[in-house]
Amino acid sequence: MGGGMWLQFFEQNIHFALYMFVALVFFAVSWLYFDAWSNKRAPKELLKWAGFAGVGVSFLIQALIVNQDLLSGPYDTAASVLRAAGFLAIVAAQLIDPLQPVPKLTGLYGPQETEVPKKSTAWYAPLSLGAKWLLPIVCGYIAWLYYNRATKGLERHYKKVAYAFAAFAVSDALALLTSLHDTSNPTLYSWVRIFGPIWVIQQVVLLAGAILLGNWVWGYLTKRFFSQLLMIFILAIGTVFLIVSVGFTSLLLRDIHHNAQANLEVSTQVLGYAFEAKQSEAAGAAEQVAGSAQIIAAVTNKDHQALVALTKNYLVSKKQSDLMITDDAGQVLLRAIDTDRWGDSVSSDPLVKRALLGIDKSGVIVEHGITIPVLQVRSVAAVRAVDGTLLGTVTTSLNLDTAFVGGIKRATGLDSSLYAGDVLAATTRTSADGKNSAVGAVLTNKTIVNQVLHKDKVYSGSLAFANQELVGAFVPILDPDGVPVAILSVDKTESSLLETAGRSVQLTRILTAALLIVSIVPVYFVTRNLVRQVE
Repeated sequence: MGGGMWLQFFEQNIHFALYMFVALVFFAVSWLYFDAWSNKRAPKELLKWAGFAGVGVSFLIQALIVNQDLLSGPYDTAASVLRAAGFLAIVAAQLIDPLQPVPKLTGLYGPQETEVPKKSTAWYAPLSLGAKWLLPIVCGYIAWLYYNRATKGLERHYKKVAYAFAAFAVSDALALLTSLHDTSNPTLYSWVRIFGPIWVIQQVVLLAGAILLGNWVWGYLTKRFFSQLLMIFILAIGTVFLIVSVGFTSLLLRDIHHNAQANLEVSTQVLGYAFEAKQSEAAGAAEQVAGSAQIIAAVTNKDHQALVALTKNYLVSKKQSDLMITDDAGQVLLRAIDTDRWGDSVSSDPLVKRALLGIDKSGVIVEHGITIPVLQVRSVAAVRAVDGTLLGTVTTSLNLDTAFVGGIKRATGLDSSLYAGDVLAATTRTSADGKNSAVGAVLTNKTIVNQVLHKDKVYSGSLAFANQELVGAFVPILDPDGVPVAILSVDKTESSLLETAGRSVQLTRILTAALLIVSIVPVYFVTRNLVRQVE
């Protein structure tokens, strides 16, 4: 099973678990400030618990986003705006909450002057840049406010909060870089792509900030037995829900992967029938030309000019790549694609040799082109006189190129590829930049080569193509002697399988989050009853 798909799935679940954890940390801080507000009813405490709760909800919303490519979607936009509003509420609470002054000390030299910190007037919100650009700026400002409160006032415990918000500011700044993942610069893309190095660093920095903030709030919540027990229950239930969610979606994705492989195998069988139809079509065209009275007469007289005139429009009308006519000794009388090149002998050609013995044959031939090999459906028929005397041969050829597989895609909607041996000869699949098709690339997966070309068996599984992870089915294509000489493959990107499962995964995450939130109510009452019994 494809490692790339499961790596992305694993990274998506890391994103889900991390953002759920960060949301819980902010909810815990909100709970702490809500408890303080319920005692004093102070506006600053109201702003604090509302601000932290809003930020927690924003992280909860982002945890539910499955497709990380949709970073400008409505859910992400709503989360960014809500987080910006929460940060602004925290800023307002800090600005209206005066610092606790350091006590004045009286010693041998009388009262000492204490420096009174000046409130910063440099704070402003560049709303014109939008919520996403506002986040790292406001978050960094919150970090400075808490650090200022911790170093110039008495509330030293806020240093951890300051460091946590500094980490959140860096994380939001890195998230802005990942929004450049649509860039056409390959070097920049390798860094800012979804689940790339910048994304990983951003997740690590976000986790560090959440741990710092969680450690700070835990120290306060554990001072009350009720809060401590409540948070333990919520974390335990959240962990169970997370494990169940990941397990269920893993089984779902595995089934989708297996079904995709089975469907692709069926698709290759359908395309196999299309190949047989092409061979029958080529055989019919060769027999039609060989049975023409005018062709028979021209071959009998070895009249090159007459054959040129008779077949002038043949390639266009029959949509063939080439037509070759020889006499009974294998000497070329006509090549429709190059009428000036004739007179040479092709008696050593295996199909022509069979036709000269009276055996008509069709099959796929590998021709060695200038840069890449070319696959051809080739059919040979004997030209006979009225009395049955063998006069020559007719060979029709149809190139199996990118135009051919493009026609298959237009008819079936499937991406397909043709390999001449282990060299890619034609494909509808493009690379990640949507431009290069990588024709001429070598199939490096030795398992596929051995299974299909050496053992003449169908293979289905995963492979890497032009920096993409694919799941596909591969079937052998036989030459006229029944020997595998080429491979036909039908494939899908593994990311498309993730997109197929995305809706179900997102619904599962929403259900997990909803169950976690709903479970808080009974957990609250159970915890309160337990605490009352203990007390």
